[in-house]
Amino acid sequence: MTRHGRFSQLRTESRHLVAVAIMAVGFAMPAAACPDPANYQNIRQVSAEELYRPRRFGVQAGGPINLGNCRSVPGVGWVASGPDLRLILSSNPRGRRLEIRVVSACDAVLLVNSPSGIWFFDDDSNGNLDPKFSINNARRGAWDIWIGRLGRSESCDAELVVETF
Repeated sequence: MTRHGRFSQLRTESRHLVAVAIMAVGFAMPAAACPDPANYQNIRQVSAEELYRPRRFGVQAGGPINLGNCRSVPGVGWVASGPDLRLILSSNPRGRRLEIRVVSACDAVLLVNSPSGIWFFDDDSNGNLDPKFSINNARRGAWDIWIGRLGRSESCDAELVVETF
């Protein structure tokens, strides 16, 4: 075999190895994207005393992430990659209860990641197919909040209400 022939054969083998490596990397990647608390954009810092009066945020419920494909988080439905709101609870000296609820034009779901990294999910606890989450003596820190839709259809208008009692 000539020098040119060997080079051509090596080049072909290299291309096959690169193709196999690319396929292997593709198979090693996770099967599904999941909600990522580090992917936040909307952040609010408040104390439990400031939340004694409800704070309201307009949001779009839904997103491209199917919770059913994510083993690391509870629940079903479709949410955005990053939280709709990162709520930094700066203090809670009286141990107030934190309530997060949604009022929407669709069947909304609520996914919450607490400051300690514990995930919570709710579908209909607020009535009218809307979710609600409540925790006594809410811990200081970042509360990441996703508002999703039960079905995969288009997003819908929703209002996120956060307050303490």
